[in-house]
Amino acid sequence: MNEKINTLDNLEIDKALKEFEMKSNTEPEPQAPAAIPSPEASSIKFETDSYKAVKFYNETDTPKMVRLVMKYSGGLIKEQKQAEYVLFGLAIVIFGISLYLFFGGGSKSPTFNENIPAEVLPL
Repeated sequence: MNEKINTLDNLEIDKALKEFEMKSNTEPEPQAPAAIPSPEASSIKFETDSYKAVKFYNETDTPKMVRLVMKYSGGLIKEQKQAEYVLFGLAIVIFGISLYLFFGGGSKSPTFNENIPAEVLPL
């Protein structure tokens, strides 16, 4: 902003611009942030490794459905990855069966049986 601005009409603007230029040219000294105390000055100590929410609620990282598959497999499935693959395969099979029933499960035109007597057939 080295352009000269014509401020002869208003002396207050000229004075404010000069004051701003003087303040912006002086470099402030770097200061340490006052809001963040140093670790040595603080007497509060946090123990982050001793408390975890998973231990508090007695939960594990294994999902419940995976645990059920591992439990009811009769000892065949012993690892979490295997149980996840079993559940994924089961979902694919169920999805395939539902697609078959939805799109191709029934015949579209009823079959006419010619052996039925004419008097039984409605007119």
